[in-house]
Amino acid sequence: MSKHEEFPELTPEAKRALRVAESYLDLSKLGWRRLYLAAFLREAVLQVFPGYRGLPSRSHSLLEMADNLHSPPPPPPTLAEAREADLDTPEGKGVVRGFLATLGKGLQP
Repeated sequence: MSKHEEFPELTPEAKRALRVAESYLDLSKLGWRRLYLAAFLREAVLQVFPGYRGLPSRSHSLLEMADNLHSPPPPPPTLAEAREADLDTPEGKGVVRGFLATLGKGLQP
């Protein structure tokens, strides 16, 4: 995939199901949550739709989502990128917003 695209937030029901699954598998300690979720999603699609096996991921949106989970999101914008951002465009505002969101992270006990 050439571009990383985040998918919508999980529903509260899906988050609860994930927490229950994690309590049994304890994926949080492994640090490989995205990899396991991607493998699970890919396998689920291929079991339901075996005809997709061997086809490119772009042939099914859930396989694309699994690829997206498998690759981590891009790093947050740097201070230099935020300073250079054009605040007259939505993209530039997004860069600044992304940088500001990183400030203070990791400082909580």
